[in-house]
Amino acid sequence: MRVHGGVRPPLTGGPFDPVALSHAAGVSAWLSWVVNLLVVEYWLHRTRNRRRVQTTAAPALAGS
Repeated sequence: MRVHGGVRPPLTGGPFDPVALSHAAGVSAWLSWVVNLLVVEYWLHRTRNRRRVQTTAAPALAGS
């Protein structure tokens, strides 16, 4: 197996590009927290809307 730049090539055995690997790692790290942030934003908005519906509906039911 050939070694390129002192580092073993990926599992495919193809050429190793450290810049592409660096960019791929950066995109992967960025996406990992952005996706989690979007999921939490959705969850917070959903629970706030559910709570708002329950608090506005409760007095109407109690008064009937």
